[in-house]
Amino acid sequence: MDATTPPAAAAPTLPPSTLTSVGTMLATKCLSILAGVAVTHGLMTSSNTETFVSVGLLLISLGWSSYIEYVRPILLAQLEVLKAKSLAQAAALKAANLPKVTPAQIAAQSYILTPGDVVKAVATLPPEIKATVAAP
Repeated sequence: MDATTPPAAAAPTLPPSTLTSVGTMLATKCLSILAGVAVTHGLMTSSNTETFVSVGLLLISLGWSSYIEYVRPILLAQLEVLKAKSLAQAAALKAANLPKVTPAQIAAQSYILTPGDVVKAVATLPPEIKATVAAP
């Protein structure tokens, strides 16, 4: 980017406090509706609805915090490992100078696709992926 090119505008995002407030309101409303259904069907008394909503919000917040602190980093790390493995495999295949795959070979792996369908689908893909498929 040179000095005359203006920087690209970033996509507008909501501040985390706004997202938290909206999420809390939605969770409270859903739990209130669920409590109303439970009261209507005689599963609990109306005096227990506030406790039900409070405990529900507590469990949701604990679950979300646990996800953010523990589960999400593990999932992201596993995705990075899969990405690294797939990039290594792609580099190995490229280095092996394998012949390009044909639309007929791709269609043979599916009971739905025909070679014509594969050609149409490949035409919509980015150029670097199109380069891996042989012309029909």
